[in-house]
Amino acid sequence: MIRAFAGNQSLFMVFIPMLFGLNILLHNFFNIPFLVDDYVFNLWGIDITTGYSGFDTFLVLFFISANALGINYIFNVHEFYERNTYLPALIYTILVCFFPFSAKFGNTLMSQSFFICAIYFFIHIRQNEAAKSLLFNAGFFVALASSVQVAFFLLLPVMWIGVFSIRTFSFKELLISIFGFVTPYLWLWYFNPIFIEQFTSENYLQATTIYPYFSVPVFVFAFILIFIAYLGIRNRFLKSSVRFRRIMNMLATMFIYVSLVNILAVVYIHSYTYLAVGIPVLALVIPYAYIDNEKSSISAVILYLLMSMHFVKFLFG
Repeated sequence: MIRAFAGNQSLFMVFIPMLFGLNILLHNFFNIPFLVDDYVFNLWGIDITTGYSGFDTFLVLFFISANALGINYIFNVHEFYERNTYLPALIYTILVCFFPFSAKFGNTLMSQSFFICAIYFFIHIRQNEAAKSLLFNAGFFVALASSVQVAFFLLLPVMWIGVFSIRTFSFKELLISIFGFVTPYLWLWYFNPIFIEQFTSENYLQATTIYPYFSVPVFVFAFILIFIAYLGIRNRFLKSSVRFRRIMNMLATMFIYVSLVNILAVVYIHSYTYLAVGIPVLALVIPYAYIDNEKSSISAVILYLLMSMHFVKFLFG
């Protein structure tokens, strides 16, 4: 399977919605309970859940498949690798399926779609080209993501750091990105004037708590893959462009920041919500554990072990 997705065979992308469909069927077959708090609460005060299970399933398949395709499009169009590969979509699929929102439509799933759009606009910024519209759009989509799932609010300063490591700092461009971020919140204030109280309330943090079907081996395997991917990226630095190095530095900064936030969230508020924030970033980084990597065989074994844990998740979750 890894070799199939690693090659330039777009036909294998049809298996992505099939894998998510299988995940939903297994959830229903084993009657895995859903924690509905996350799916009801957002800063807009809108319940985006559906009462019709068939339509809910369609929304899950559509949004997660679109997210996987979006991540893969970013990887290929920005030439993270010399030829097209579809490993980012596969890795995104595997990681997402460890979370309940992979089988139940809710805020976290929709916010990831907005965040992936923001990543596209941020990475599309180049050193010597006009970037005003890109910065506005990036800030706009980060705001949409954070208004639906507040965890994404924390990534805005990290993205600013990453952008201005790619190009010369400009106060005017910073203001444009801030204006893009503020725009959705102006509409939010009009639609839901008490959103600031909700944003800062302890109840909101509790309402967004998600307990994914994780275990210690899953964390260990994930960090091994990240370490192997780091070795692969380090080897590519010797022959890569300056732009590639700066993009990788931005993604690395985002990953380190998200990791620190995850640790604090788990320790102090017992929330695993912030783990979902890093999935799109990991889907862009972990492919380097396989492509042109001397330790790709180890990575392949770990990937298959993670896939097998999805079945264990249903038996013992």
